Amino acid sequence: MGHFNDVSMDDPDEGFTLATRPSVPLAVSDQAIPPAADILALATERRTTAERHDDRPGVRQLDRLRMSIVSGARLHWVLGDLMVGSINNPGAVYAVNRAGCSCPNGLAGKAACWHVCLFDLLLDMQEEAAATADMAADSAAERATMGRRLCAARRQYQEV
Repeated sequence: MGHFNDVSMDDPDEGFTLATRPSVPLAVSDQAIPPAADILALATERRTTAERHDDRPGVRQLDRLRMSIVSGARLHWVLGDLMVGSINNPGAVYAVNRAGCSCPNGLAGKAACWHVCLFDLLLDMQEEAAATADMAADSAAERATMGRRLCAARRQYQEV
C-alpha cells in the first residue's frame, strides 16, 4: 500500500486512467500512509463509538472502510489529496480532499462516502502522530536543558 502501480493511456483525447499492475511503481506518496493494521484499529474504535450512539450510517461507512482496507485498497497522497484506487471498479481512482470525493456517491452529493471517512481518519492519525512527535521533542529538549543546568551546577560546586 502507499502508491499506485502503473499508468495506461486508454484514449489520448480523454486522458489517462490508473491501472493496477503490481510491478512498476508510479510514484512515492507525498505523505506517509500508516500501516493497514493501525488504520483498521482506529476505524474499529470509531465503529464501536458509532454503534454505541446508534449511528447506523456511520457504522455502515466504517464497515465499508474496514472491508476496503482489508481488501487492499491502494492509497496515495498527492499534494494534499488522497487518491484511492477503487476495489469495485478496477482502474478507477478517486480523489478525496476537504471539498469532498470524486467517486460516484461523492459526485451525486451524498453526505459522505467511505473515502471521505478514510480521508478524515488519516488526517486525524497524522495530527496524533505530529502531536506525539512534538511531545517527544519537547521532552528531549527539557532533558537536554536539565543536563546543561546540572553540569553548570556541578562546575560551580567544584570551583568553590
